[in-house]
Amino acid sequence: MARRHRDILTAVTPRDRAAVQAHFEGVRNRLERLTPP
Repeated sequence: MARRHRDILTAVTPRDRAAVQAHFEGVRNRLERLTPP
């Protein structure tokens, strides 16, 4: 399952992959803000 997910990520264009990475960065930052240190 994880390998298929990676194949999907490598199949998208570099620009799309950058957008996906930016999206996950935003999600991770939001989660870090929500969880207390």
